Amino acid sequence: MGDHDELPFVGNVNQDEFVYPWTVIIKKPCTSDLGNDRNYVEECGMGLHSKLVLGHGFTHIKVHPLWNQQDHSLSFFVRFKKDLSGFHYATSLAKSFELNGRGKKDWFGEGEKTSRLYGWMAVEDDYMTEGVIGEYLHQLGKLQTVAGILYEEVMEKNRILKKIECMYNETSLRFSNQMDKNDRLERKHSDELREMQQEHDEMKSALDTQRKELEFCRSELEKHKAEIETVKK
Repeated sequence: MGDHDELPFVGNVNQDEFVYPWTVIIKKPCTSDLGNDRNYVEECGMGLHSKLVLGHGFTHIKVHPLWNQQDHSLSFFVRFKKDLSGFHYATSLAKSFELNGRGKKDWFGEGEKTSRLYGWMAVEDDYMTEGVIGEYLHQLGKLQTVAGILYEEVMEKNRILKKIECMYNETSLRFSNQMDKNDRLERKHSDELREMQQEHDEMKSALDTQRKELEFCRSELEKHKAEIETVKK
């Protein structure tokens, strides 16, 4: 696997709608009736999962195989993690198919299909198509943009940050009051004070961590906005 600081997918990743959770559709031509054998279909799914994990280093993925009677092919839906790393790995896998002449255009082209695998990133037209693929993608998730996901992450981090800040302020006040009380009572409750000190430190650590994660999300969003401006130019 290579460095994933740069998103490899061609196009406006912030405005294009992808199936979310990020999903790559992989197709395999099947001229026999083996596709009607559920055990065969499941075995193919497990085989592809092992190949992607052990052979190509993709982790945290789920593979769901389906037999497509319409075009006599096996359809594999490879789901990735919902974060930006998952988006990177999904687009990297889709790009590798495209570069090898086995992308979406090649699958739907008029040329003869080989027995090898074809694949592409699941996007809006796949989601809206009739048949097995569209039906499963509707069950799987929804259409979403990368910018939309980043925005949701920032909003969620803000919510968590405010919650921790509130808890931190409450803990700080209780800690301060307890200190005064302990001073007046000649530190009668020293054990309780130590516990509250620990709680205070843990809350502070959690607050610092959430602030760093929020700043990272904001940085990612700004980077994607800059990519949009670069593409427009």
